[in-house]
Amino acid sequence: TPDFRSFAESVRATDSSPFVMSELSFDHKGSKEGETVTADLQLLGVPGEHGRTDTRLSDGSSFFIDQHAHWLFGRGQFDWQHPMAKGEILSVGGEWNYARERQDYSFASFGGDGSLGPDSVDQYSASTNTLSGYMTFQKALGSWTFMPGIRLEQNTRHVSSPGIPDVSVNQTNLFPTLHVDHPLSKALDLTFSYAKRIDRAQPNLLRPYSAVESVLTIMQGNPNLKDQSTDSFEINLHYHRKSADAGVILYDRETSRLWSTEYAVVGGVNVYRWVNVGHRSDRGAEFDISTPIGKHLKVNASLNLFAERAPVDTAAAAASENIFRYTTNATLEWDGPDRGKRPGDVAQLQWLYSSPSHQFQFRYFDWNWLSLSYTHSFSRTVSLTGTMEYSTASRHRLLAPLVQEYYALHGRGQFKLKLLKTFGRR
Repeated sequence: TPDFRSFAESVRATDSSPFVMSELSFDHKGSKEGETVTADLQLLGVPGEHGRTDTRLSDGSSFFIDQHAHWLFGRGQFDWQHPMAKGEILSVGGEWNYARERQDYSFASFGGDGSLGPDSVDQYSASTNTLSGYMTFQKALGSWTFMPGIRLEQNTRHVSSPGIPDVSVNQTNLFPTLHVDHPLSKALDLTFSYAKRIDRAQPNLLRPYSAVESVLTIMQGNPNLKDQSTDSFEINLHYHRKSADAGVILYDRETSRLWSTEYAVVGGVNVYRWVNVGHRSDRGAEFDISTPIGKHLKVNASLNLFAERAPVDTAAAAASENIFRYTTNATLEWDGPDRGKRPGDVAQLQWLYSSPSHQFQFRYFDWNWLSLSYTHSFSRTVSLTGTMEYSTASRHRLLAPLVQEYYALHGRGQFKLKLLKTFGRR
């Protein structure tokens, strides 16, 4: 912009994060064929993560950010699968998820214009605890297989910070599911499914104060961020015969309380936070095929079509907009014939493409990625692989009230060589 003053900055960042992790698993097969009991417990503790960032600017000013954090994560799961009559299977289970974080944050600046805010010392503690129980029952009726299910979740969340009112959430949610399978022929299967799921905010998004990320950007936490939930309907038609597979998936996904980042300008600095922006509808189709097209040639391809109605931020106000986009993923593979005991050479060409898309205040440009690799085996245990990769620039525009940004990351082509030696008997 015409009134923007160029500057140079030097940043030194250090981080240390010791952790302790443990896991306990249990697996038991019952006396009845197909009956299993499994359990798993995982714990991860970070007793003292420390990060510090020192930034010096070309006008002689400087600032530093110092953060100390303590983390504890826990997850436990129990599953019991019990076959009953012919074609009937009962599955019962439970899950526990726990996360707790405490963070001490300090910021100080020297000789600046104060645009990043005053020197501050802040602290917050956040915890979230989720207990859930679930059950599914699979039953065959003729050529149809039905598997209804239900999941009950109870979630508590607490966020506290000195001088700021605590935020507590205590909610119980019920999530039904349904899965129906029906073979139309020996080579063609039809599947219908419905599921409701929820995404819960991580503790770091619930921080009740602002934190400086750079000389131009501040991240503001949102302790009132609500969980986003999605109702998903899918119809899957799958064809399989010999070495050929093809499938079509039609889906409808309705997301409530959609998460997105919201940008604004405060004192000449970009300030963003995660907010709930409304409802999004996703309807689309996925086409997949995997088939040989020659004696040693095989293709795998996937085309995804997305028709969305999603919230977008305009100059006047937030509104909904119809958006169409698509992605592709294709792989062409050639497997050379074996030469005695030596495996044949393998060549592979892969292409990924993503069309332009929108997300609230962001506009993303299209993107391509290509990869070509060739593997030559000198013996059954020694091979050499050469890979060339290239991608177009990753670009986006941020269009928000008082904030406009164009970002482009230009990657260079890469060439990699990998020599693989396998030890032991093959």
